[in-house]
Amino acid sequence: MLTYYADGGWLQVGDPMQNNGNDPFDLFLSTTPRIIVAPGYRLNLFGFLSSTDLASLHEDPAPGNYGFWDQHAALEWTASHVHHFGGDAVNISVGGLSAGAYSSFFQLYYDSFLPDTERVIKRAYLWSNAVGVQPNTIDSVTNISQVDELLQHFNISHTAKAAEKIAALRAIPSEDFVKAIGKLDYHTFAQQQILHSSHPPSCNPSTPVPSQPDSRKTAPQSC
Repeated sequence: MLTYYADGGWLQVGDPMQNNGNDPFDLFLSTTPRIIVAPGYRLNLFGFLSSTDLASLHEDPAPGNYGFWDQHAALEWTASHVHHFGGDAVNISVGGLSAGAYSSFFQLYYDSFLPDTERVIKRAYLWSNAVGVQPNTIDSVTNISQVDELLQHFNISHTAKAAEKIAALRAIPSEDFVKAIGKLDYHTFAQQQILHSSHPPSCNPSTPVPSQPDSRKTAPQSC
């Protein structure tokens, strides 16, 4: 059996190598042989920061939710290459605990929009509730306040042009973002509600977004 497991951490912290204290891998022991794929994906503001300024640059049809796109890219890689490890690409189970369960719900939702020939999820399992939270839109008061606070922290004027604000943020070392997160009032960055799009985020050398497989033809609202 092939199991694709997303770790927990509220999309803010965690890694795919967490132990049983965080993720109950011992529950896998009853079914063998089993291949476990535990993907790493971007978290917090690296994975879920987006804004109307970024959207206005029209670099991506649906900017945001990069952590979810990372998960899906890993899922597609698994489907394409797991046969090298003895896995069955048409029998992939997707699931997780906490944020992993939450992620699995949205990955299944996205997968259901694909043509049958491109779908990769055979079944889904949730080791906890999936925390049904309605995503904020990028133009919501909450999201705008969060972005404005981040800009203020780095002394970037919120009245600057969109391109100037994005360029200034991209010039900041990632280590500085990590240090800033704990100092923000709005320090939890979650997924945004994205309108349907005909293409996933692109691979633009000027953005911290990886290339995305061409098989993703539709971007559902929360993935």
